[in-house]
Amino acid sequence: TSDARRPRKARAARPRARASGGATAVVLASAGVAHDERASASIELALPISRVSRVIRTDKDVNKVNRDALFAIAKCTEVFIGTLAQQSAAAVGQSHRKTIQYKDFTDVLLAQPNASVLQFLTDELGVDAP
Repeated sequence: TSDARRPRKARAARPRARASGGATAVVLASAGVAHDERASASIELALPISRVSRVIRTDKDVNKVNRDALFAIAKCTEVFIGTLAQQSAAAVGQSHRKTIQYKDFTDVLLAQPNASVLQFLTDELGVDAP
């Protein structure tokens, strides 16, 4: 039997992207994520890096993205989504409900102290200011 016909062994899943550079440390620190050089190899992403890359490449002005920049964008996206989800969940808890509804999320967006920074998002979602 030749090696070409031998069934291949299943490979273990590839690890998710990990932090590797100094630029990542600056972005993570500004996002409120604890970071030091020894821990950089252990910070993992919940979002698939390939999906984040694909979303970035939908912008026709972007040709390539450095791996550290891609990681930083993905991590900031996770922190952003997580923060909005936590704030939405807190608003739901105050209403004695368990399910986050669209209005809960948009109310949290509009209640942000820097809501003008999130204007792009409220425009995209079609949310009107109160």
